[in-house]
Amino acid sequence: MLKKKRIVVAFAAMVLALLLASLLASEAARAATKTFTDRVQGVEVSAGQIDGNIREGVTFVGYADGRFPGAMYASLNYTPRSLARASRTPSSAGRGP
Repeated sequence: MLKKKRIVVAFAAMVLALLLASLLASEAARAATKTFTDRVQGVEVSAGQIDGNIREGVTFVGYADGRFPGAMYASLNYTPRSLARASRTPSSAGRGP
């Protein structure tokens, strides 16, 4: 009789866990469909370096205000349109008009 009770309790725990996981997944999906707008400001702190035809390590830091405030850090690599233009002047990303 004790073994049967353990099986029932284990089954009930599994059903409860599945229901909870389903509820959390549906909440996450619902949150993913909402649109939020935050204000993000940042500055380029490193123009990186050119390796072959790729600019590597371009780095930006900043912050966001709004529903999801916090710090921002982004580092990226990209292929410049023109290496001569890319190395001619520093970037003015993040600066206002």
